This record gives sequence, structure tokens and C-alpha cells, in this order.
Amino acid sequence: MRGTWMLAKAEIYRLRRNRRYLVMSVALPVVLYLLIGTKVKSSPVYGVDFAAYYMVGMATFGSFSGALMNN
Repeated sequence: MRGTWMLAKAEIYRLRRNRRYLVMSVALPVVLYLLIGTKVKSSPVYGVDFAAYYMVGMATFGSFSGALMNN
């Protein structure tokens, strides 16, 4: 268990050093969700509230950008 915590600590330290990765994978999806997802009136998309639908889209964007920037 100690090894897992040490690895997590090292990854968080590495994330703080790489500003481009931090901005594109963490900050940009959060900012876009706050700007667009919460401001649009609640209209259903495929039977789901737009804010929830957009949140899943931004989480996917962050995941893919993180995966692609690491390679």
C-alpha cells in the first residue's frame, strides 16, 4: 500500500511540473463546463439534462487529451 501512495505522490508532483498537461487535461474541461454547461437552459438531450450530458462530454475530453498528451 505504501508503494501505491508513493507512486500517486510522484504522479501528482509530475503533473504540477507539466503546466500544458495540467491546463489542457484538467483546467480546460472544468472551465468549459462552467462557462457552457451551467449557462445553457436545461433542455433535454436524448432524454438527459444538458448539463449532465455536457459534463460527461468534458470528462471524456479530459481523459482523451490526457491519454494523448502522455504518449
